[in-house]
Amino acid sequence: MRELLGRHEDLASARPDEPAVVHAREPHAGTAQTWAHLCVRAGEIQEALTDQGVKPHQVCSLVLKDHPDLVPTLLALWRLDCPPVLLDAKWGARMTSSVLAHSTPTFGVTLDDGGTGAPPAVAPLAPGPSDAPSDAVFIGYTSGSTGDPKAIVFTHERLYEGTLGNASASKRLRGGPVRRIARSMRMSGSGVINLHHTWGAVLGATVVVLPELTVSTARDYWARIEAHGIDQTFLVPQLVEPVSRFAADRDPAVDAPLCLTGSAPLSPRTQARFQRRFGTTLYNAYGLSETSSAAFFGHQGPDGLAPTASASPSG
Repeated sequence: MRELLGRHEDLASARPDEPAVVHAREPHAGTAQTWAHLCVRAGEIQEALTDQGVKPHQVCSLVLKDHPDLVPTLLALWRLDCPPVLLDAKWGARMTSSVLAHSTPTFGVTLDDGGTGAPPAVAPLAPGPSDAPSDAVFIGYTSGSTGDPKAIVFTHERLYEGTLGNASASKRLRGGPVRRIARSMRMSGSGVINLHHTWGAVLGATVVVLPELTVSTARDYWARIEAHGIDQTFLVPQLVEPVSRFAADRDPAVDAPLCLTGSAPLSPRTQARFQRRFGTTLYNAYGLSETSSAAFFGHQGPDGLAPTASASPSG
């Protein structure tokens, strides 16, 4: 039970001074958090939440933000057995209201925006107790292909075990351990957490939060990857396209990171252009939100490039 919480605490004990999260994205650029700092800050936030009336074993909501307190807040909520419903700050009012009406969290948590270092704020939402699912780490919502948003309960055990398989696959594909993972996406949901921060914790790797990847920032993408010594990066197809079109050429003398893509269909033409232009394999991963992790990873063809089909299981 609570394997992900235990993993963070084990790293804080065994490797307290090693960086866990490095922020290279404004307004928090220059902030680095060690494994020990994450857990110490989680204790402070847990105390602050308790002082604001939070009781254990309640479902809450959490508005996701690119913020140094995000991971410590998750750890604090896990210590309280209060799994958060993950809310995207860019959802419209209708989507947010629908998710809250379905999940009925007892309280909502909002991260401080003022840069004062204040702990997250708590606001009551639904009266009465809420039954927190057993061993839940958080609750995500997905619309799938059609219909209203559907709840997915991510558990510590399932997410941890699934990510162990992912970590094994990334080590095999890279030919060695992954030590630094780049996050170029904005913090928007469970997938972004799982593909970066959960993966980083299971690997014991540092997550580097780079500037959000857009058309305007794509030019310097490889320079940032090289400057931060990135070993692994995950780009959804919508981000593969601007890198392919607008990024400056990669230095072939520098080892390329393990490049993964997934979460949506990828055009074979886009994948081929990316691989040939930058001289690195782009593996196409496949998974479901319901499986908590990728289930299959791409493979190399005879030409050393990866096809769009995914054929290698994560384990």
